[in-house]
Amino acid sequence: MNYQITVTRGLWLLLMTLVCACSTVHRPSAYAPCISEQQRSLSVRWGEDDAANRQSFWYKLDARGQLFRTSVRGTDTTDSYLTAIDHGIYCTAVADVSASFIKVQALHSGGTRSRYIEYANPATGVFLRAVWNPELQTFQSREMRVRYDSLMKLVPNE
Repeated sequence: MNYQITVTRGLWLLLMTLVCACSTVHRPSAYAPCISEQQRSLSVRWGEDDAANRQSFWYKLDARGQLFRTSVRGTDTTDSYLTAIDHGIYCTAVADVSASFIKVQALHSGGTRSRYIEYANPATGVFLRAVWNPELQTFQSREMRVRYDSLMKLVPNE
């Protein structure tokens, strides 16, 4: 009887260990090859604010290629890790965002609903943000709308 309980308990622990080990998310530990020492705090963030409904969501891509999602509804905030982006794709995306900010140096035309892209590197004091109304397709927001759509392609289907 005691032997049977010990074996059952041992099998149960083994099963739980396997389940936990298989479900653990492996996150990248290395920075993308296009990231210099000064860019290790670089992040690209994009999302949407809906002031009328007190809702917002955004995605954040860090220098390791980790993609996170944050949702805010009223006073409730939900953060989640989504996936790791291939470093080659990551480097292209960050270079494209940087180039877009060089082309569009000032864009702030939000509305009740606003979309935005941010490029931030606190280590170098760089904070860039473009905001536009997604219901309007203005000439000034064209570059950022294209960039936003390309960033959304990095997000896995939920």
